[in-house]
Amino acid sequence: MFTAGVKQRKAMASIYFIKGHDDQRFEGFEAVSRVLTDYYKDVLGNSNHHRTGIDTRTIEMGAYIDY
Repeated sequence: MFTAGVKQRKAMASIYFIKGHDDQRFEGFEAVSRVLTDYYKDVLGNSNHHRTGIDTRTIEMGAYIDY
């Protein structure tokens, strides 16, 4: 009974097909993944931004409250 409920929730949360920007239908996990990945790469870009490291001295100072 429990496993049937888990399977049902998983099935309801899955995307079985998606339409691309030109209304072309894509079916299957790999195709849907590719469409979504390409969409978000286009929206967000795919370049790696350099992030600076965390200065542990700042963390060691503790919380800062500005009144």
